[in-house]
Amino acid sequence: MTRKAERILMGFLLARLLLAPVTLAEPDGGVLTDSQGYIGLARRLVEQGAYYVPPNSEPDLLRPPGYPLFLVGIWAIFGQHPFYVTLIQLAISGLTAWLIVLLGRELNHPRAGLVGAWLYALSPNVILWSLMLMTEVLAACLLVVTILFTLRLERTASRGWPALTGGLLGLSAYVRPISLTLLPVWSLVTYLSTRRKAGSRPALRSSLLLLAGGALVVLPWVARNQITHGQLIFSTVTQKTWIGFNLASVLAQAQDTTRDRAIAQLDPEKGLLRLTVEVIQRYPTDFVTGQLLGITRTLLGTDIGTWGHAFGYRAWVGLGILSGLFQDGLSQLGEAARDSLADPQAAARLALIGIGLLYSLVLLGLAGAGLLNRRAQPPAGLPLWLMIGSLIVLVLLPGAAGQARFRVPAEPLLAWFAGLGWTGAVGRS
Repeated sequence: MTRKAERILMGFLLARLLLAPVTLAEPDGGVLTDSQGYIGLARRLVEQGAYYVPPNSEPDLLRPPGYPLFLVGIWAIFGQHPFYVTLIQLAISGLTAWLIVLLGRELNHPRAGLVGAWLYALSPNVILWSLMLMTEVLAACLLVVTILFTLRLERTASRGWPALTGGLLGLSAYVRPISLTLLPVWSLVTYLSTRRKAGSRPALRSSLLLLAGGALVVLPWVARNQITHGQLIFSTVTQKTWIGFNLASVLAQAQDTTRDRAIAQLDPEKGLLRLTVEVIQRYPTDFVTGQLLGITRTLLGTDIGTWGHAFGYRAWVGLGILSGLFQDGLSQLGEAARDSLADPQAAARLALIGIGLLYSLVLLGLAGAGLLNRRAQPPAGLPLWLMIGSLIVLVLLPGAAGQARFRVPAEPLLAWFAGLGWTGAVGRS
């Protein structure tokens, strides 16, 4: 029965590729503002063999070359139409679903892996961002690959596995720099897990090897930025996101102003820590509620503006129903429902928001059950805590800047735990 179900899943993953022609009908639908930055850097690589946009150094400092190189590779093989990128990304998200099946086998929960793979393959969030020229889907695949490699290498008792794991995380950071924040988390998990088996000294060695493996991979880019721009940094994305989206969103909400005006009040020269402390001191309640709202958007939101962009409806704006509910209350939902009776586009928007929200609630509910239900028997030790640590970083770290797309790299792990919750509820592994 399991083999038959896996074959059906494979057929469905192949059928998902038929979504790629959406990009043929609307070639610019997958090109967002951030996409233009990646495309510009990729074209400079192709046309001039340089990853630099003078006189403005921000683009290449902000975006490491992982995703632009990914675009260059697709262009070299197929051509530069966005269709080919979305087709490959749909294939990558399909591959990620299959990797969840393999993760289930690896952790002796094959049925949980199969259910998780179906949940991931059906995710509206994953489907949407597979159609965008953005990094999220590739980053999700790299994370699952890294977890699978880590489990297999660790079981072979290879002394060098932590360094290889750190190196894979370092490579992932070239696609999405947030992977750098996974390095200390995975290092700590490795130390705690290894100490129980082999003692403190081997555990410390493994922990430091993981950090060293990651550092070895990312330091060349840090050195390049120091030489080229005089900045000893891997990427400026953390500073830009935290100041321009997190702190600015808090200020905008507290002062009832626009985010652009809020940004003008924040001086980057003060540094992240000082600015954060100042905002917390001035608006402690707004800071906390801002973080909670952002995390809620990440977990439950539906980026309806991006759905509209994909289909050529530029008038569709907003991050979904959640922000409106927090700001305008339930009246916003009633207005949307009334509009949908007369306007097919309004009906489509409401349907997409509803489907996305329902899916998210089911996914999170099952994932919670997978973690908490003892009958589910989640994998103990290294795999469990690597996945939990990754979820905490990927979901919580963006804070007030949170958006539905930030859930995509964490979604394979949520789907795996959801599969575990489902099988725990029905009493099967």
